[in-house]
Amino acid sequence: GTNIGIALSGTSTDAGTIIIANGGLLNFTGASQTDPGNITVNAGGELRFSGSGAAVFAAPAISGGTLTIAGSVSKSTGTTPIYTNGTLQYKASANDSTGAELPTSVTNLVVSNVGSNNQVILKSSVTVTGTTTGLNITLGSLILNGQTLTVTGVANGVAGVGRIILGTNTGTINFTGNSGTIGTLYFAGTSLANLNMNCTGATLTIATNLIVATALALNGGIINVPNGSLFAYTGT
Repeated sequence: GTNIGIALSGTSTDAGTIIIANGGLLNFTGASQTDPGNITVNAGGELRFSGSGAAVFAAPAISGGTLTIAGSVSKSTGTTPIYTNGTLQYKASANDSTGAELPTSVTNLVVSNVGSNNQVILKSSVTVTGTTTGLNITLGSLILNGQTLTVTGVANGVAGVGRIILGTNTGTINFTGNSGTIGTLYFAGTSLANLNMNCTGATLTIATNLIVATALALNGGIINVPNGSLFAYTGT
């Protein structure tokens, strides 16, 4: 059959099941964005919340598909989606504080906001496991906000426009498990508290300045610092 996009701008209720298949889109566009429940997003499908305010989730199943937080949606509530090889994508047009949409572990976490100044502010720690997309910051900033970010697959950003923003001696980033090329990341801000690298045979490129202020553990893998970048440890 033909896959279509459906936009909902009001409050919806659902006594059955909604399955979003490959090429399909279900888009909640209003200020009242409540997941009616029993939604499954299969590979190639997308469930999008692109209105304003806080979306309310009822544990949608992101089964190979994509959940997109767009518009000015922020601080979502409800029951966290169930991700199985799924992607959580931010395409925000305003700064966004993470909420119930962010699980403790997700295959792919993508930041592709409307502008490079739009921020996704982590309000909880997360592990990103994907080995193809993984952590991918293409446009906008991921604000670590003192949380712990763990990458077991790949991670990439874009120079000048897709960065991880640090505070002052706060937050932890862990790289574990990968034995190949992790990717290239770009940082801004003052300093990271803790960096742990435990990826025998893996290579991570840090293409901007990065200061680690409290604890640096290099138990496996290579950190590549290109010409013009600074990687420094100021702890004891």
